[in-house]
Formats: sequence, structure tokens, C-alpha cells
Amino acid sequence: MLREKREKVIETVSIHLQNEKANIREAAITVLLNFSIIFLMKDDHEGRIQVLSALGGIANEKEA
Repeated sequence: MLREKREKVIETVSIHLQNEKANIREAAITVLLNFSIIFLMKDDHEGRIQVLSALGGIANEKEA
């Protein structure tokens, strides 16, 4: 079911990647990493791109 609602879940979780509380950021990262594992096992190229884009956003902020 979560694969069907992928865009909504990623959009909702991505907002929390910027939260000032570390526990909330870690939970959001964990959700996205779990999604990435699902998309690696399934042939869902678009899902992989969405998850990597969301995670890439926090990596870019750390570099800046």
C-alpha cells in the first residue's frame, strides 16, 4: 500500500528532514532508507529517484 502512496509519503516525510529535533530527523531518514530498500528490490525507477532526491537534499545542506 505504501508503494501506491509513495509520492504522498515521501513528500510528507521530507518536510521532517529539516526538523530541529534529531530524533524526528532520524525517523524521517529511516523511513526514506526503508523505502529505498523496497525500490532496490522492485523495478521502480521513479521511486528510487524520488527517495534519492529527498535524501540528497539533506546531503547538500550539510555541505553548504
